[in-house]
Amino acid sequence: MNTRTNNIILQLLSSTLFVITATAIAVVLTGCELDLGAASDDLLEELEKRKDEEVAVAITDAPSDDLSELNLEITAIRLIHADGFDVEVLAPAARLTVNILSLRNRHLLASVTPIPIGVYEAAEIDFRNATATHQETGLALAVDPPSGTLELEFEDNVAVVDGQSTGMVIDIDASQLVDEIDLEDGEIELELEIDETRVDEGTIDLDDFKGIVTASGPDGITVRVERDGNTLTEVTCRLPTGSAPVPVGAEVEIDGSFGPDGVVAVNRHRAHRR
Repeated sequence: MNTRTNNIILQLLSSTLFVITATAIAVVLTGCELDLGAASDDLLEELEKRKDEEVAVAITDAPSDDLSELNLEITAIRLIHADGFDVEVLAPAARLTVNILSLRNRHLLASVTPIPIGVYEAAEIDFRNATATHQETGLALAVDPPSGTLELEFEDNVAVVDGQSTGMVIDIDASQLVDEIDLEDGEIELELEIDETRVDEGTIDLDDFKGIVTASGPDGITVRVERDGNTLTEVTCRLPTGSAPVPVGAEVEIDGSFGPDGVVAVNRHRAHRR
């Protein structure tokens, strides 16, 4: 194998490592049977498949008749690729604290990030400090377990294709998540493995996310999305025609939709100086 091919392989590996887990790299390398001279074309083809496209990940909830609150502090969200590796989509230092029952008919933006193209069939959500409140009595309920990992198998696989961004709204269905409510002992038990999780994909609506403008131009702005003092992600937003300029450093609230161009088309926004 010549020096040029070696350099191309090294460049592809270095540009891919930040989004592919060690498991995924191992799959690629074992497929080459360690004979890089004979398998260089196969390796280049496989690495080409790992090109990244931008994905917006949001969460929503189906209603519950029993609870008024189910609060989770989400510390990680991973998407599971059909090839067996997982991709972390929540910023490493981010903490997303949310009453998931407040997300009925709403989509909460968690991340906009590039991930390898291909088919995704599940998600894992790490959480801690879970609390709940019974709707009828107002009783605060202990949650068992208070921390853990939700394993959500998608009802239909989600394809991330080359040359197109996509949105993904994961439905954390409280009616499936809550396995048992014991008012006598004052606790609820969670079911952490959920099959047939509904996922809406493609162009998705995003509701009232807030952030700080980090760049501003005649056609749009870049927003650093924040929640509870945490920076979640950064997203490009296209303002409606004729909108007044929004200065860098302003706080904004945005309602819009994330589309295949990787940009949030803003329906309405409100800005004010800090």
